[in-house]
Amino acid sequence: MSSVMTEPRTIEQNQPDSLIEPSSLRSPLKIPRVSDKCARTFQTLYDVWQDLAASSGQMVPRKSDLRHTQLKSILPHIMITERLNKESIQYRLVGTHIVNFFGADFTGRKVDVCNYLGSENHNKLLLSVHENVASFPCGVMMERSVCCGHGKEAIFQGLCLPLADNDGTVRYYLSALDTDDPVGRSADLMAPRNRFDLSSMDFRRVHYVDLGAGIPARAYV
Repeated sequence: MSSVMTEPRTIEQNQPDSLIEPSSLRSPLKIPRVSDKCARTFQTLYDVWQDLAASSGQMVPRKSDLRHTQLKSILPHIMITERLNKESIQYRLVGTHIVNFFGADFTGRKVDVCNYLGSENHNKLLLSVHENVASFPCGVMMERSVCCGHGKEAIFQGLCLPLADNDGTVRYYLSALDTDDPVGRSADLMAPRNRFDLSSMDFRRVHYVDLGAGIPARAYV
C-alpha cells in the first residue's frame, strides 16, 4: 500500500538580505531577520570558516585544518556531523549548549535522516539541504520549530557550512545552533522528558549562503 506524501507547509527562502556586520574585514553574512545574539554566533563561525578557506587556498576548507581553539568563544553552540551517505549522518561533535537545549548528547550517534528526525516533510527537506550544501557547495541558515513538553513551540536557528575530507570531498557539516526564543531558552531548565517532541520538528525558514559557487534555486526538491 503506497503512502501519499503531504505537501510541505510554506517555507520562506532567501528573502531580501540584511547584513550581519562582521567584527573584522572578513565578509559579512547576509541573512534576513536574525537576532543580534544569533547573528554574533553565526558571524563568528563564518569568520573562522573564511579564515580556514583563505589559509588553505581551497573553496571548502578541510576538517583536519579546524582546531577547536578557533571556535572557543562559541564552542558550546557548535555541532559537526559527518555525511556517511546521502541518507545517513553521524554526529562527531555536539556542544554543551545544544546538549542542554535538546536534553541529550548525540555525539557518536548515527542517524538515518529519513526515519529519525522530525516530521516526514522536515526529513525530506533536510536531506535536500544536506545534498545542496555538499554538492554546490554552499552554506545554509535554517530556522526550525519544535514542540515542548508543555505544549508550547520553541524556535531555534542554525548556520551550516561545508567541510571537506583530506581528499577534498565535502563530507562534513560545521554548524552553529542558537536561539533567542524565550521558550527555547527556558527549555534548558526543563527535565529532559519535558523538553521537546522531536517528531514535531519542522522548518520555518531556509536561507542559502553563497560561498562562491552559487546557491540552489529552491530549498525543497
